[in-house]
Amino acid sequence: MIRRVLFAVLFIGSSGLVAASEAPGVHARLSVSCATCKRDEPIELLAGIENPSRDAVRVYGDLGWGELGGFVLHIEDANGKSVEAASYDDDMIVPSTLDDPSYYASLREGHSLWVRRVAVGNEWFPARGTYTIWVSYRSPVPMALAADRTHFVAREAGYAESRKVKILVVD
Repeated sequence: MIRRVLFAVLFIGSSGLVAASEAPGVHARLSVSCATCKRDEPIELLAGIENPSRDAVRVYGDLGWGELGGFVLHIEDANGKSVEAASYDDDMIVPSTLDDPSYYASLREGHSLWVRRVAVGNEWFPARGTYTIWVSYRSPVPMALAADRTHFVAREAGYAESRKVKILVVD
């Protein structure tokens, strides 16, 4: 089975990482490969969840994109108007993985779990200009279906949003 590249890292901090707002259970993080991006070149996003508490938390570890995958990418133009991407994210969890403990991760204080996404700029940005992007994370797994419910960050915990990042898009 092909699995996404996931990174469990100790969050140390970096100029490329964007901190998250307060949210239940975990904080969302976002790293963007460029502040000025070309529409015809690849842009890399790293989206992550970090445990801000002293207690370990359990999360579903096969992170994905879209409402059913965990992370949702939000894009606004310079006027604050929502921008629709060329295609919608539609990652979904495989139901048979819900009972498999190997699909869950324990995050200790300050530890993070990341997922990578690369797309050509014109897939996200329809024209030149300044855009604001951020991600929101919501666990794709409801508490009732989790293999281990101890300190589990479930869908019912709500959304965690990363800070917003401004990106200048050029030709």
